[in-house]
Amino acid sequence: MLSDKQKGNLERVYKAIDSLMNCIKMEQIVSVEPAKTNSLEIYMRQSSDYIVVELSIYGPLASIFKYGFVSDDVIRKIEECLSTVGVIPITEEEKNELENQGLYQELF
Repeated sequence: MLSDKQKGNLERVYKAIDSLMNCIKMEQIVSVEPAKTNSLEIYMRQSSDYIVVELSIYGPLASIFKYGFVSDDVIRKIEECLSTVGVIPITEEEKNELENQGLYQELF
């Protein structure tokens, strides 16, 4: 059973995902779909390349994973949309540090 705080955190994540799905619209992107409870998959037009954006259920943080070639313009648009909904993308260095400390799975 979830605590009230956990329920509130999940509600924040759901709202952020809804807002992101509406914000992330570009010619290079063919679809934006919810994946797990706290993530989105963003597929590129004319390729099998895609991005996964994971949102932390414990705070306004996001982690971006690129699979294949994704243009800097697309990444900037995603970061802009995250900023619009009050979510901060963590850097690769921060992601690596969290993984090295065994904390990444706890936060995301």
